[in-house]
Amino acid sequence: MTTESARPQDQLMRKRQRTESVYTRVRSVTACTLCRGRKTKCDNARPSCGFCRSIKAQCVYDETRSDFSNYDSASLHIIDRLEQLGERMENGFRNLSNAGNTSFSTLEDSHHEAKARHITLPPIPVVETILEWGIFDSLGIELQGRSLALTHDLEADVAYSPSCAEVQPQPTLDDRELCGELSLLGPDVKTAVQSFIENVHSKNPIVELGSLREAANNCQMNGFGTDGFSALVAIACALGSLARPYTAFPADSRDYQVVEERDVDRRIAHAFFTKACVIMSVLPSSLLTIQCLFFRGVYEMYSIRPVKAWLDFGQASLQLKLQLLSRRPFAEEEFDSPRGRLIQRLYWSCMQSESELANELRLRSSGLEDLVFPHVFPSPPVELSTHYDGGDELATSSWLYYLSETSLRRICDDVAWTLYKPLPTSWIKHVALIQAQAQRLEENIEAWMANLPRALLVKSGLSESTNELGLHIRSRYLLCRSWIFRPFLYIMVHATPATLAEHRKNIEPLAYTCLETCMDCINDVTFHHRHHGTWYMVRVAFASALLILAAAKARFVSMPPGWRDAIRRARVIVNRWNAESKNLQVSANILDALKFDAILDT
Repeated sequence: MTTESARPQDQLMRKRQRTESVYTRVRSVTACTLCRGRKTKCDNARPSCGFCRSIKAQCVYDETRSDFSNYDSASLHIIDRLEQLGERMENGFRNLSNAGNTSFSTLEDSHHEAKARHITLPPIPVVETILEWGIFDSLGIELQGRSLALTHDLEADVAYSPSCAEVQPQPTLDDRELCGELSLLGPDVKTAVQSFIENVHSKNPIVELGSLREAANNCQMNGFGTDGFSALVAIACALGSLARPYTAFPADSRDYQVVEERDVDRRIAHAFFTKACVIMSVLPSSLLTIQCLFFRGVYEMYSIRPVKAWLDFGQASLQLKLQLLSRRPFAEEEFDSPRGRLIQRLYWSCMQSESELANELRLRSSGLEDLVFPHVFPSPPVELSTHYDGGDELATSSWLYYLSETSLRRICDDVAWTLYKPLPTSWIKHVALIQAQAQRLEENIEAWMANLPRALLVKSGLSESTNELGLHIRSRYLLCRSWIFRPFLYIMVHATPATLAEHRKNIEPLAYTCLETCMDCINDVTFHHRHHGTWYMVRVAFASALLILAAAKARFVSMPPGWRDAIRRARVIVNRWNAESKNLQVSANILDALKFDAILDT
């Protein structure tokens, strides 16, 4: 390159450097990290900008941010986009940091203080709470605070078989023989582990993939041992044999049985699972054992056995809680190590999975969520892009989903605490208050959804989309919206004529929105796909059908077009999966007992 041709570029470079240096110093006009990462306008309000306040996110400006110099760019980008700071955890960490020699007893004290502050599971409005509405008294269901899954707890012993109907509490001879032949399946170990990474780990990216792949290679060459890594490989193979890539749901299909599941794959998955359980039975407590327990719970959820999954998630959470309680004072730098980052990921995955399932089963949790923890989001591994065959895009999408799920769950928890802590009858007494609260909650979730990372947006039509992670986010978003508007449907169904006359003008449109959202939940396109949340989503369809039927039965609410088709679709969804779960069979029976065919024909 000649001097003449280089000179204009040199001048441009010097000009750019001068410009950048000026902007680096003028922090007052620099957007916060969250707005800058999303490329949205920031009002630069201090200490928190308007957008960050609206979604309850931590607002960080460069001059006040922590030192993230040891994060790679992808990790920093994710943290900037999604990091929020919970006041409870921040205060708890500050207290722990000031306690110079915190011992086991001090951490126990903090645990009891958390209990004293009434930190418990959020009152999630599970489907059983709808069955306790007065309009369904004619069903004669006496749940008395119990879950259908516990009242009819036979699904936990349903073994994999072609009919999924045989009860086999112990492994059969065929299972043991198949377990003994797992060494012959060596060439399939790597395939099964890769399927696990792509289809299961992508939703819960907690495993160190380098170690997993190394252990898988060892098991393939030398067979399964009796160590923790062999157990982790076995449970990964079980999940990898059962999980399948997401395929689009045909728009014209009326049958959710569109994905062929080979019986041999299910038997192989069950054999790997049995092998993992045998190894795990002699493992001491460790972070590796906790990972095995967690993914054993995930396998049970794939198998539509929620009660057994709750036991596994609870055991994993309890072991992790004991490990955390036995540690010295939490120091933030501890969690910058690979072990510390693993603890973060285990904490959030175990806590969220156990808490959500404990709510659905209406049971207590291990209390892991009560333990003061110094991080409000799990930190992505430093080697974020090292071990993914698909490169940075797969890893980043996985972590964006993982952290987006975490933040969306918090919004859902806020909805639950705000609207569902009091009894439903109190909604009728405080209509104006509930309406104001719902408006605020709707603004929060819509602001969150409007700023969802592009990788999680469903861009094409729902039935054509293969963006599984985006579709799962959409499903939880719709569920949260239905929670926000459910109180107004209750008011329309159960309020006295005098109350309705006073508030109908304002309340009926909100109840109508609830019905529309319920229809959107039923018309979801992921019910044909087996995954960790299949059981939850079938219950969402069941709950949505109950809400629509309550409105139709009360005859006080205008019904949206297509509501009859939505109820029929919900019945098909429940029937699709009820052969694998006794409590889902009970759900189908309840729909039949409502005799909704008579309602549909009117």
